[in-house]
Amino acid sequence: MMKIETPRLDLVNCDLALIETVLQGNAALSALTGWTVPDDWTEFGEPAFQWTQARLKEAPEESPWYTYLPILRAENRLIGSGGFVGKPTADGIVEIGYEIAPTHRNRGLATELARALVAHAFSQPEITTVTAHTLAEENPSTRVLLHCGLRKVAELEHPEDGKIWRWEITRAHFAHS
Repeated sequence: MMKIETPRLDLVNCDLALIETVLQGNAALSALTGWTVPDDWTEFGEPAFQWTQARLKEAPEESPWYTYLPILRAENRLIGSGGFVGKPTADGIVEIGYEIAPTHRNRGLATELARALVAHAFSQPEITTVTAHTLAEENPSTRVLLHCGLRKVAELEHPEDGKIWRWEITRAHFAHS
C-alpha cells in the first residue's frame, strides 16, 4: 500500500481492494488492516467511497489521485478520510478534500492531513495549483485551508450546497510558504 507519512499520521492510499473493504464495513476493514476502526470515523459516508470505487474500477492506476485513510500512528486508529477529487486537469489543477472524526478534532490533525495532501500534490511536477471548496462561511475547514496557505479566490453557486468558496494555492505560492 502506498502511504504518505506526516509527524503523526500515515495516509494510506486506497486501491480498489481497500475501497471495497471499506464498503464491507468497519469490522472487515479492521480485520484486513489491524487498525482500530471506530464507528464515527467518517461523515462523508458510503456514497463517497462508492464514488471512488466506481472511478477505480474504470482506472485503477489513478488510485493515488483519490482516497487516503489517515491513521493516527500512536493509536493505530483510523480518524477520517481525505485525498483528491480525481486526477489533475490538463492544466495541472487538482482538488483536495478531507475530514477528521469528531473525537480527534481540534488537535491540528486536519491541518496536518491537508498539508500532506498539498505537499504530495506539488511533489508531482505536472501540478500547478491545488484547490479546495468549503461552505461560504468561516468555519474550521476554512481555518485549515488558511493554515495550509490556500487563499479564497471565488464564491460560487453549487447546485446542492448553495454558496461555496473556492480556495487555491499555486506552486509558486507553495514554494514561498
